[in-house]
Amino acid sequence: MGATKYFLFEPDHVDIANIAKVMAHPARVSILDYMSRNPNSRQTEIVEHTQLSQSTVRQHLDVIMGAQLVTGQNDGRTFRYTLIADRLREFQALISQFMGATHKNCC
Repeated sequence: MGATKYFLFEPDHVDIANIAKVMAHPARVSILDYMSRNPNSRQTEIVEHTQLSQSTVRQHLDVIMGAQLVTGQNDGRTFRYTLIADRLREFQALISQFMGATHKNCC
């Protein structure tokens, strides 16, 4: 689906889809888990943890950043990444509300 089609959908649905995309790949889930235990993680540390190439980790981080779940800060020759706790809580509430309403509607 192209970005130009997002206007057809509820903003919450787009938000859920963006974050679900992050959660749909085990490498990204592993990166999020690592970052939750290691605040201000360097990209090189994430590469070591995942045992993936630097370019692959960078692509996964781009998806995670696109969902606004992490921030990146230039630290000289490397980037440091930090989870956005408020965004994680927001997603948790959003998905809980969505799943509750969906279950109530259908079952």
